[in-house]
Amino acid sequence: MRRAAADLLFLTLEKRRTLDQAMAESAPFEEIDGPDRGFARAIASAALRELGRIDLALAPLLSRPLQAVSPAIR
Repeated sequence: MRRAAADLLFLTLEKRRTLDQAMAESAPFEEIDGPDRGFARAIASAALRELGRIDLALAPLLSRPLQAVSPAIR
């Protein structure tokens, strides 16, 4: 479930897909079903919604600009 949520985030942030497109393309998301699928979507949605706050919290802790950090790590 966490892997599916991470893949959704990767597809939206790195590949510039909408969340709906990412859900249609994500193999890890397709492998889960029912409540787990809903929870993975909720995790990804919450992370995207709070991305600005997450970035603000991380920026002072990084030795390089946030834009230089891979979305997979971020």
